[in-house]
Amino acid sequence: MTNSLYRNTLVVLLTASVFFNAIVGGINYQLKHKLAKKEADLNITMTSLVLLEEAFNNLNDQCQDMNTIQGVIYEAGKHFNIDPLLLTELIKSESNFRPYPKHKLKHVIGMSGINVKEHLELLQYNPYSVKGNIWASAQILDSYNKDGNMTEALAKYKGYSKEGIKQANEVLASYYQLKGIYE
Repeated sequence: MTNSLYRNTLVVLLTASVFFNAIVGGINYQLKHKLAKKEADLNITMTSLVLLEEAFNNLNDQCQDMNTIQGVIYEAGKHFNIDPLLLTELIKSESNFRPYPKHKLKHVIGMSGINVKEHLELLQYNPYSVKGNIWASAQILDSYNKDGNMTEALAKYKGYSKEGIKQANEVLASYYQLKGIYE
């Protein structure tokens, strides 16, 4: 072989080697990138599973809380001779059973939506605790229902206004519908 042929073959081999290394490097980079992406996807999946497990546990806790809340509603209703289904509909209308909702008015508190400014003189229970809030709502309704007119009692509870009367009628309509299902 001549020197020039040897040089040309060496150049071709070196070029092929560089090209091959570039291809292998690119493939290696892509594999590392895909592996990193898969690892990230796996981390996201694992994070999703952890979040899903937390959500399930929270839901389980909420179901247990709802059982407790329903028990408190039942006890308070029976104590004050207010149908627990009516208390349930009242609470649903005020907070949809969220224990510590944010109401539009700062002086309206708790899941029963007690207006502490309006009903302060009637309060015998701590309206800032979930249980106390439910008992206070039953006690307030009982106080306003002395003449047996639950529409009037609910309107006073809701704030005796055009909007309060409308909300009271909505609670009663839902209550009668619910009562019809369970009778």
